[in-house]
Amino acid sequence: ELKTANQLAKNGLVAESEAKYYSVYQSTGDFTAGYNAALLLQAQGKLTEAKSLMTELVNTTGDKRAVSGLRDIQYEIDQATRLKNQRAAAKDDEW
Repeated sequence: ELKTANQLAKNGLVAESEAKYYSVYQSTGDFTAGYNAALLLQAQGKLTEAKSLMTELVNTTGDKRAVSGLRDIQYEIDQATRLKNQRAAAKDDEW
């Protein structure tokens, strides 16, 4: 199953790979599958879902890769929020 998910990712089928990894994670609790699913969610811009899954991995495993991954996802969320606020301010300044 993990090999299939990996091959899907290599073939550029990100959503399909993420779904496969997540399925494996749900059925087995395999850290690698959950971690890869979270990274692929992040790659697709599904930051809230990625954060939720990575938080679950941090809480259940404490693995340093998950801690780092969660930090990266939160940074990306913070940057997206900052950009949104800057755009809103710039739009307000136009008037």
